[in-house]
Amino acid sequence: MVCRMASINRKPRNINGTLQTLVLAVAEVTERDIQNDIQRELSRGSTRLLRVNAGSAWQGRVVEQTPNRLILSPWYPIKLGATGISDLIGWTTIERWGKFASEGVAPIAVFTAVEVKGERTRVTSEQLAFIDTVRRAGGRAGVARSVEEARKIILADSS
Repeated sequence: MVCRMASINRKPRNINGTLQTLVLAVAEVTERDIQNDIQRELSRGSTRLLRVNAGSAWQGRVVEQTPNRLILSPWYPIKLGATGISDLIGWTTIERWGKFASEGVAPIAVFTAVEVKGERTRVTSEQLAFIDTVRRAGGRAGVARSVEEARKIILADSS
């Protein structure tokens, strides 16, 4: 299990001849934490990664709204994003030689998709199909459980 730990910024205390520090919190790293770390660390330079909100929601005219309740009428379900779309999508700019020598080196954007998973979460068949589609089309895609795994996806040669 991967954890993030916070401790008090006080000097260690001597209790029964041993130095001890007080631990404030131990929390498992969530999928959202990993996703935020990947986006913060790797969405710079030649790569841009954007968060995709996918799922379902309700839409309609707001009839009543309180801090604890929202009433819509008429209401209907809506679907957000394509089934299986990766959590982070964007592009990685690379330089390639043109078709002819006279064209020189030109920057091109390669579609990039990262499906972020936590330690215990599994990839669905729809997510694998999306990743496969991106790769077959010449993009860079894969599943990452850490910033380093995402970096490998982004830096991989798609040819």
